[in-house]
Amino acid sequence: MLTILRNLVSVARRFQLAAYLNILGLSVAFAAFMIIMIQLDYDYSFDKCHKNYDKIFRLEMYMPGLSPTRIPILPRPMAEMFFESSPHIVAGALSNHAAALFVGSEAYFHVVNDDGARNYYREKSVSVTPGFFDMFTFDFVEGSADVYISPENVFIPLSLARKIFGDEPAVGKQIVHDDWGNQTVLAVYRDFPKNTFIENCLYFAIQPDENKDNWNHMEYTAFILVNDASNAPLLVDNFFRNLDVQGFNPEEMGFELYLTALTDIHFLPDMQYDFAPKASRQTLMILLAIAIVIIAIAAINFTNFSTALTPMRVKSLNTQHVLGLRRNKLRFALVLEAVVVCFTSYIVALLLVDLFKNTPLSRLVDGDLAYAANPVIFIGTALVAMFVGFLAGIYPSRYMTSFEPAFVLKGNFALSPKGKQLRNSLIGIQYIASFALIIGASFMYLQNRFMQNSNLGYPKDHIITVDISRIQGSIDAFTNQIKSYSGVADVTYSRMLLSGSDGYQKWGAQFRGEQILFQVIPVHYTFFDVMGIEIAEGRSSRQEDVNSEYGVFIFNESARKQFDFDLNTTFESWGNAEIIGFMPDIKVASFRMAVEPTAFFVTSNYSRFGGLNFAYGDF
Repeated sequence: MLTILRNLVSVARRFQLAAYLNILGLSVAFAAFMIIMIQLDYDYSFDKCHKNYDKIFRLEMYMPGLSPTRIPILPRPMAEMFFESSPHIVAGALSNHAAALFVGSEAYFHVVNDDGARNYYREKSVSVTPGFFDMFTFDFVEGSADVYISPENVFIPLSLARKIFGDEPAVGKQIVHDDWGNQTVLAVYRDFPKNTFIENCLYFAIQPDENKDNWNHMEYTAFILVNDASNAPLLVDNFFRNLDVQGFNPEEMGFELYLTALTDIHFLPDMQYDFAPKASRQTLMILLAIAIVIIAIAAINFTNFSTALTPMRVKSLNTQHVLGLRRNKLRFALVLEAVVVCFTSYIVALLLVDLFKNTPLSRLVDGDLAYAANPVIFIGTALVAMFVGFLAGIYPSRYMTSFEPAFVLKGNFALSPKGKQLRNSLIGIQYIASFALIIGASFMYLQNRFMQNSNLGYPKDHIITVDISRIQGSIDAFTNQIKSYSGVADVTYSRMLLSGSDGYQKWGAQFRGEQILFQVIPVHYTFFDVMGIEIAEGRSSRQEDVNSEYGVFIFNESARKQFDFDLNTTFESWGNAEIIGFMPDIKVASFRMAVEPTAFFVTSNYSRFGGLNFAYGDF
């Protein structure tokens, strides 16, 4: 063993550059491997924090004309009928204001009175049926799921309880909601991890009779818990066979229902009104392939370095063999050298991951990069490092010790066809793998550059947005104040944040005897001028449009082509609201979604649509 260690130290001293390059290359490769595996673990374990994750399904619907894709919202009576349709359904649960469950959703203002002071907190809240807490795994630290939740009571996450009440017990304290009034904290649950679409919200109960029999109000997300996941494919057919609702014929309407497993929601693409964080299985497989290729390149590079040192080391190794050191022991020493170098590189890689965690680049990774959060990945990578050392060392060890002493003394190894062939083969494989990574990275860069530099139809670089939902009644005063600052050219407003979602609320209208649907964004009459949106035909909105009795529409080109609209067309179902203009197909949603028929709506009564919640400053 002393001889082995002596050889290892001697090699490190004699070939310092090679040792440094080996450790640097391997450590970067192991660090990249660990970071990629943390991201893969984050995505593939999405929603698996719930005890019955493999038995929970979301109910989705599709109906031609309603949406180009199936949607995860449906009427409450249909969902509740589905809950009762089969003995295989153990439980059902509904959530209202479905977007509040998801990252990036709308938040509400809550008030907490503290010794006469009114403290405001902007937090997400959602109403659910009581079965929601039995279906998903809530870990209560105060109170329990056994207490009866009502619209007057609320469950809050531990992080919010600490933020509002400090170390004091939160149960029994009062929180005032903007829309629902006083609510009493009934229980406190431990925060969910980031990789679940169930948010750390304030939860309270849906009103028992809320839209109980309303088949036209599609605002509920439905979940079911089944006794066995294998029974889920049978449930939809069974429901339609026994469905008997007057005036509702699914086959004639083209109506369809789907069940999506909880763990598949994260990977379900192109669905409107589904704001759950998304990932692509194809992208994850590409990432896995990249991680493997990076390790392979590093291992090949290490092997190539070791082989390149053969002409300088083979004489020493064979001299030791002639002096009595057995060949197997020599080979073991060489393999051990490789394993020690790889493990040393792994230690350096841990330091690189820790450094990466504290840089802005860490925001590219959703998973937690802390050591304690990923023990399996870090221990597994240590084993991978030793295995790479074994594989990278076993062939050079056999190769360096396979020559006869007479051949070694001639010093011809470096020029031998066998030596050249091995080195050229390893270098060729390295180049192929490296070029593949470079080409793949180039395509990713081009895709990202395309999204960043695409023409959205309005100038995005000098527009700043701010949420003004708390001051909707003071828009004129806000406008005057903001415009008083130097550098502010103008201000305008909209109900929803432009390009802030995959889709927007859809309105229906009767047109030429048919029911049509289109996205609508209520906006201030100055919106088109401030945002620099071109009007292709007709005119832009003016101040007198605010005084019109029913409001005015400006549609995009997709709507005009799909519905064959003309200027001055009116919609009886909207009080004869008129089309005053058409605009090009600007990008109002994310790049995940195709451009849909969309209208901007100017009216005198924004409050019935939720008000103008976002301001846009032109700087």
